[in-house]
Amino acid sequence: MILTGEVRQAWVSFFTLLATKEHQNAVKAIVKIAQDDEDIDLRIQAIESLTSLVKSSEKVREIVIKDTSTYLDSVGWASDQSDRIKVAWTNLKLQTILLSKSERNFIPNFVEAITQDLSLSIKEIITVTLVNLYVGDIDANQATIMDSLTGRIELGLRNQDVDIRNRSILAIGLISQAIAVREIQKDDFREREATANFVKGISGKLLPPLLRIITNEEGDIFTAAENAFEGIKAASENRHLYYYDGATVSRSSLSAIPQVLELITDKGKDFVIRFVQTLQTDIYRFRTVNDVTVSVVRKIVNALSRTRRPSHAAALELLIHFHQNDSCVRVIHSAIPEIISIALSRDTAEKVRILALDLIYLASSDDDDNNNLNEIIQRQHEFMLLLENAKHSHRAAKVLSIMAKNKDVRKDILSQIISHCIREDIKTHKGYITLIFQLLIDGRFKEEPTDYIMIILASTLVKRPKLAHLRFPVVSALWCYYYKILKEKTKADLPSDLAKWFTVALFGRHITSYEVRTWNTMGAGWLQNAQTNENTGEEHQVSNERPEIRISEP
Repeated sequence: MILTGEVRQAWVSFFTLLATKEHQNAVKAIVKIAQDDEDIDLRIQAIESLTSLVKSSEKVREIVIKDTSTYLDSVGWASDQSDRIKVAWTNLKLQTILLSKSERNFIPNFVEAITQDLSLSIKEIITVTLVNLYVGDIDANQATIMDSLTGRIELGLRNQDVDIRNRSILAIGLISQAIAVREIQKDDFREREATANFVKGISGKLLPPLLRIITNEEGDIFTAAENAFEGIKAASENRHLYYYDGATVSRSSLSAIPQVLELITDKGKDFVIRFVQTLQTDIYRFRTVNDVTVSVVRKIVNALSRTRRPSHAAALELLIHFHQNDSCVRVIHSAIPEIISIALSRDTAEKVRILALDLIYLASSDDDDNNNLNEIIQRQHEFMLLLENAKHSHRAAKVLSIMAKNKDVRKDILSQIISHCIREDIKTHKGYITLIFQLLIDGRFKEEPTDYIMIILASTLVKRPKLAHLRFPVVSALWCYYYKILKEKTKADLPSDLAKWFTVALFGRHITSYEVRTWNTMGAGWLQNAQTNENTGEEHQVSNERPEIRISEP
């Protein structure tokens, strides 16, 4: 006789009733239906009956655990074709774990299931239960749960198989979701501490390998890893957990940064920079984060001379950001010689050179550290060459302006500009005009003869048609910063050797005595003729003839 579905369901209900009376054969009958029957609905009813039985009494629970252990411990349910069946078996096993301490040895097996190719619903159930078990059950084996979770997922994150890495990333996302949906009672300090410890353990072990995926890989796996990272970070920032250890994510992630720079991608670099920019509060709030930051900066500085060129961009950008942390300044300044070499090397990429110049400017702006400025001054002439490149001229000008605080260096810089101004190399002139403008707005011109000459020469240079676009900023700077000062000057205020310096500016550094005498004679004759013509009312005609100038042999 073939029994109908309703009759068979009734038999399951009857067996369940008998099982509550501790009839072992009734339990076996239900288990048989749950494992082997072809009717999915009937199997689900049987599994749900077993789930309810484990809650009835300890003796019945032990019978159910004994009769289902072979099937469940071998994770045979995971191969079932029906997700509904898998979910039902999962709920049953989790109930036995929650209610029986002896069953908690099975926790590692369930953790393994999180990283397997199972349905999302099963993984969600397992994850939520494990989080609740860790946080909500004071008798739970927390070390087993944490070691199993972090160990299994960390192995998955480091696996070469991209599918395994993806499943491990998904597991981290499920963990952060489980923490987020759990209601944390603000007055339950034990629960708050347990949750904070859970987040701390997960962050400490899993964020470093997760950060490596974010910084070294691209595509969908990058997006998934980024979302998982943000999920853990959000969980750690829960207002009920923050005061226990709000710096967990900061410390764990910061510590991993030096190891990921070697192969960092552009997207990975942008992510790390954004992350570091959010840490300022933690750096000032938590001493431990500040200490880790200094250690990280030291490792980045030490790696500058060893890492390949592409990673320099990320390293320099991070150092620029960390420079605002007073604790890191001295460590960063110790790397200035290496950073100068990067900035001035012919092999350096344009983007890296720009970042290096920015960092050099920050370091040289520190008035308390003369060693940095001395290091930079030694390479002054090489920085002057950078003025010829429009991409670098502005930054090079800022660095040179810092050097120009020293009057001897400023005199050398201005003498070099003056000696080149008679040339028709407009490309060079543009760089020099950029430097002159920077010197003007920084107020570098003081009382040296070359300062006066440069102020006068600046207004003359920008009159050239090809430099017309630079005329307005230079003339505006002259008017704003020096017009009033110069207007109030008297002859007595001017340097006594100013006329000699003007002569040098006119004739150049290498003029001979013969040339000076020749030009003086010509100039005196020109002025005498001009005076004579003025007295007679005749128009003076300037001869196109030039005296023959003979340069003396060195």
